[in-house]
Amino acid sequence: MPGSTLRYGFDALEPTLSANTVLHHLFQHQRDCCERTAVLMRDAKLQALSLESLVRLTAVRPRYTQLFELASEAWNHELYWRSLHPRGGGPAWGLIGEGVRRSFGTFAAFLRRAEAAAESVFGHGWLWVTWRAGRVEVLAGGSRDSPILHGRFALLAIDLWEHAYYLDFYNARGAYVRACLKNLIDWEHANLRLLTLQQPAPSRLALSWLARGLPRPVPRPAENSRELC
Repeated sequence: MPGSTLRYGFDALEPTLSANTVLHHLFQHQRDCCERTAVLMRDAKLQALSLESLVRLTAVRPRYTQLFELASEAWNHELYWRSLHPRGGGPAWGLIGEGVRRSFGTFAAFLRRAEAAAESVFGHGWLWVTWRAGRVEVLAGGSRDSPILHGRFALLAIDLWEHAYYLDFYNARGAYVRACLKNLIDWEHANLRLLTLQQPAPSRLALSWLARGLPRPVPRPAENSRELC
């Protein structure tokens, strides 16, 4: 099973998310999810599947209910860490920026919709920024849900479980979501995912400049990958 990779140091998301929050999240919660998923995959002889394929398969087979719940959490975490970056945040730009303006009118309206969707989830769950039929949509769901099951292509994810934000934001979930979107969300990652969806494979490399939209004012530093599971 592919493991999540942290593309930056544990303290790189400060001051929005503290190093303690990132460490607690990774090693007290996500690692356990990954390890349990790997065991059930092996027992079911499904190791050859990607996480996305595993989610699709197990969602429709009742005997794999536990594996589905764990695999969907592992898949969501993979996307979550790739959705955050120390040099992220600010108004959406590039292809995703065009989609946000077309679907919500303004970035401020998009932020309000995302906060409201996050607050609507009772207990723990996830917030996804998705693409469907040429429009950007905000989707929120519980731990047993996935945008894959709703015909949406997920571009970004924000973890709504309390362990993702409680040490820094206590119970202010809406403030946490807004802070992630304004300070950390990796629009470049969303643009690259949109590009892979919209362009035929031979064209992706030649047109990769489209995904970058407005250039970042400061080049990213060299990044150290950290294998999590």
